[in-house]
Amino acid sequence: MASLSNLPSLFSPTSVSNCALWLDAADSSTVVRSGSNVSAWNDKSGKTTTTVVSGPTVSGKYINGYQTLRFNSNRITAPLASAVGTGDYALFSVWLTITGGTEVVLSVGSNGTNGALGYNGTYYNLFEWGQSESDFTAAKNQYVVQSGTRISSVKSCFVNGSNAPTASGALNLTDSNLYIGGSGFAINGEICEILVYSNTISVAQRQQVEGYLAWKWGLQKSLPTSHPYYNNPLIPNLVPNPTAVIPYPNTMNYTFLPTQISNCALWFDAADRTSMTFSNNTTQVTQWNDKSGNGCNATAIVYSSTGPANYVQNVLNNRSVLRFSSSGYNVNYARQSSNYSIFSIHYLSNVNAYGRVINADPSAGPTGYGQFFMGVGSEGSNVATFAGNNGFNDTTTNSPIVNNYRTWLLVEMVVSNTTTLTPYVFGSNQTTKVGTTGPFSYLQIGVDAFNSNAQYWPGDIAEIIFYSTALNTQQRQQVEGYLAWKWGLQASLPTTHPYYANKFIQNLPIPQLPLISISSNYFFNPNSISGLALWIDAADYTTVTKTSSNTITAVKDKSPQNVTLSNATGYTYATNIYKGSYPSFYNGNGGYAAHNTATLGVNSAFAVSIPFTFLFVAQQTAALTDYGTFIDSTSGSGRPYILQTTLQSPIGTGSSNLSNNPFIACAQFYTSGAMYVNGSSYYTGTLTTLTTGGITIGNRYSLSEAWPGHICEILIYSNSITTKQRQQLEGYLGWKWGLAKSLPTNHPYYLFPPT
Repeated sequence: MASLSNLPSLFSPTSVSNCALWLDAADSSTVVRSGSNVSAWNDKSGKTTTTVVSGPTVSGKYINGYQTLRFNSNRITAPLASAVGTGDYALFSVWLTITGGTEVVLSVGSNGTNGALGYNGTYYNLFEWGQSESDFTAAKNQYVVQSGTRISSVKSCFVNGSNAPTASGALNLTDSNLYIGGSGFAINGEICEILVYSNTISVAQRQQVEGYLAWKWGLQKSLPTSHPYYNNPLIPNLVPNPTAVIPYPNTMNYTFLPTQISNCALWFDAADRTSMTFSNNTTQVTQWNDKSGNGCNATAIVYSSTGPANYVQNVLNNRSVLRFSSSGYNVNYARQSSNYSIFSIHYLSNVNAYGRVINADPSAGPTGYGQFFMGVGSEGSNVATFAGNNGFNDTTTNSPIVNNYRTWLLVEMVVSNTTTLTPYVFGSNQTTKVGTTGPFSYLQIGVDAFNSNAQYWPGDIAEIIFYSTALNTQQRQQVEGYLAWKWGLQASLPTTHPYYANKFIQNLPIPQLPLISISSNYFFNPNSISGLALWIDAADYTTVTKTSSNTITAVKDKSPQNVTLSNATGYTYATNIYKGSYPSFYNGNGGYAAHNTATLGVNSAFAVSIPFTFLFVAQQTAALTDYGTFIDSTSGSGRPYILQTTLQSPIGTGSSNLSNNPFIACAQFYTSGAMYVNGSSYYTGTLTTLTTGGITIGNRYSLSEAWPGHICEILIYSNSITTKQRQQLEGYLGWKWGLAKSLPTNHPYYLFPPT
C-alpha cells in the first residue's frame, strides 16, 4: 500500500539494534515494479542496502489489506556489511509455502555454507549446513511468522511465536550475502516481510518483532495465548486478563482494518492505487482487486465509449475514488448462504432510476435480476436497498427517506436469517424489511449487467466491504468508524456512536478490554508527575474488593504511598452504568437529608498541606437541595472538602450546577486557589491554612452526607502542578473516561491523548 499510517508506529523493527535488512511488501514505495514484475525491493533498515532482484512478481493477493510478493524459483540478493562468522544472528520471515518441499525462504550465505530459514516437507526449520537443526512441525500452505535465532551457538526456530526444540553448533558463515526466496532450494509461494538482525536479540525483542509482524499481517490469533502480544499489538500484556483495563491504547498509532473481523469476503478500496490495473497508462481501471485475501477481483464491463471507471485523485478526504459512467465490474464471487453485511461509501452525481452501487443476481439474463442491490430507488436519488425475489417489501426507497444526490453517504445493509434486512445510513438504522432471500451467482459493482445495463451508478464509489455473515452491533460499528474516519465523514455519525469522538478505540465497557500494565512508557501515567499521594481508579477492577452482590468492601490505593483505606460501605461496583458503559463506584442516595453513611474509605493518618492538588472524574445523579460530599477530612474545622452540585470548597463555590452531567474536576488548594471543570476555569479564590486531619472519600467526615452518584477516579498530589501537568492529567482522564470532547477545543489534548 502507498501509506502505512494505519500500522502501529510505537514499535519499529529498527528500534531493535543491529537491524541489517528490512524488506516490506506492504510498503509499495519500496517495491519497484513494471506492471506486476518486480525489479527492485528497497531496504528500510537505514543501511540503504542494494538488492539484486531476479524474477519475483506482485502477487495480486492481499493479506490483512497488504500486498504480497510471489516467488516461484526466484531470488533476491542483498549484501551484509560484514560476514556473520560464528556470531549471533536473528532471521524473521512472514511467508507462505505452497508446494511444501525442501525450500529456503531466507539464507545467510549461499547453499552449502549457509544458515537459513525454510521448510522441509513437514516442518519449518532453522538449519546450518552440516549442523543439527531446530525443527517445528506444521502444515504448508498457510501464512506464518517464522523466526530463527542463533545465540551462543544455540539455534532456535519459532513459528508464530511457538518454539521448536533447540539445536547446538555454529557454522562459520563467511559469505556476507543474504538470499531471499532461495539459495539452492527455491520457494514456490509468497513473501510478505523479511527482517535480519546481525547480532544477539533478547527474548523480549524477538517477541516484539513477532507481535509487530503478526498483527500487521493479520496473524495475531496464531500466536500462543501466553505470548505477550497475543491481546495487544502495541505493548506487552504484562498482566494478561480479558476483563479489565488500565487505561487506554495509544490512540494515535493503531487502527482497525476490515479483515480483522472474520468472514471478510470482499474489500474494494479506491484509496489504494496498488489494488488496480489500468488501461494503457490511462486512469481507466480495467481490474479492481479484492483486498480481503480471497482473490475475488472485479473486471470491467463497459457499455459506452466512455470506457471503464476512472481513477480520480484527491476527491474525498484527500483520497482517490473511482468515477462511474455507464460502466461497471463483474466480481468473481458467488454466495450460497443468505446472511451478509455490505458497506459502501459512495456519491451520486446524476439522477438515474435504480442506479446500483452493488448488485447481485441469482442467474444470468433479464429474468434473473433482483437478488439484492444497494443504490437509489425508482425516482433515481433516494437511498434504496433491496434483497430477495420477494423484494423485502421495498421496490423503491428506504424509510425514512435519505437523499443521495450529490452527497457522500455511508450506506449499509445487513441481511440475517434470510428473512430480515436492516439498512443503515451513517450507522443509523432505517426501517427493517422482511421478505425472503437466497444465494446468488452473479455480483456486479456499479451496474445491473442483466437489466439492459440501464441501472448503472452515475457517480463515485470510494470503498465497498462485504462480509459473508450478519455482523453483530459491535463489529458493524467498528467498520462504520473505520470508514467514516478514513473518508472524513465522522461528523455524520450519530453523537452516541462509539466512534463519533475517536477513530481508534470505541467507548465500550472498560472491563471488556485487555488489561494493560500502566508501567508501559507508551501510556501517560499519573505517576509520571511527582507527588502522587493517592490514586483511586474504578477502571482497575483488581483494586476493588466486593461481595457477590457487588457491594464494595475495600478499595486499594494505586499511588506509591499505598494508602490504606478502611470502612468502605454502601457503595456498589457498577460495571456498566457511568455514561452507559463505564465502571464506577456508585451510591444512588445521598445528601444531608438522607443521612446515608456510604463511604469508599477512610484514613485518619492521611496528610497533605498547602499547596496540594486534587483531580477527579465523577457524576452526581441527583440534584440536591442539601449537602452531598465528595471528599473530606476525618475531623476538625479549617479542613479541605468538596461537596454539593456546585463544588463548594474552602477555595469558594462555583455557580454552574453540575448535577446529572459527568465531569472532570481539578481543585488547586494553593494560596491562590483555583478550580477547573472539564479543562476550563470554574472558580478562583485564596487560601491560608488547611488542616487535612485524614481523608474521607464519598462522604462528609461525620458520615452523614454521602455523594449521590458515580465516583470514577481520584488523583491527589501533595504539591502544586504546572498548567501543562494539569492539562496532561485532564487529557488522561478525558480520554480514559470518554470525556475528551468535553474539553475546550483549544485544549492541547482535545484531539489526541497525552503519552
